[in-house]
Amino acid sequence: MTNDQFPVSVILYQEDGLWIAQGLQYDITARGNDPVEASERFNQKFGAELIMSMEIGEAPLSGVPRAPKEFWDMYESAKMKGFTVDATPVRMSEGPSPHIRQDIAITHERHRTAA
Repeated sequence: MTNDQFPVSVILYQEDGLWIAQGLQYDITARGNDPVEASERFNQKFGAELIMSMEIGEAPLSGVPRAPKEFWDMYESAKMKGFTVDATPVRMSEGPSPHIRQDIAITHERHRTAA
């Protein structure tokens, strides 16, 4: 991976009747009425965060922390169960970004907060 590539792993899960797309390497979250809508909204938010960080001269996404461990655990559990899909590329205003490598795992388990 080069410096201008960004791995983006996303866990999609249902909570309170909505689908949540939660980024792992970057703690970015989006909601939608279905997995596709949540994923599209995530892509928009991720692209906006990336562009903003580059426009203000920071290293891309340097101000966005990693997601909490519970989401990483959900992602690994979903992947082990085979709930993974190929994702559409994150779109920037000019079109798909070739520099973003996205990997999505979908779980049908409800989100659980850590005790």
